Amino acid sequence: MSWGSADHDHRGEYASDGHDHYDYAERHHRHYDDESTVSGLREDLGNAEERIRELRADLNAALDRIRQLEEQYAAHIASVWASPGAEEGR
Repeated sequence: MSWGSADHDHRGEYASDGHDHYDYAERHHRHYDDESTVSGLREDLGNAEERIRELRADLNAALDRIRQLEEQYAAHIASVWASPGAEEGR
């Protein structure tokens, strides 16, 4: 149902002159609110997905750096043990 379409025509639906139009409008015109809510939720979801991609990239970069540091540390320890005099320090 969209504004101005045949299925949105409410003529003849009013119960009486004494009916509460605000109550009627809230029950029958909420589709705009729902569409607005869905649009907002889609935007929020898109933003959340982008943030997840950014965080995933940051995590992968941090894990790569950790692997590099572990390799450097292992190489350093190996060189210390291979250096002259390392046997004396054990």
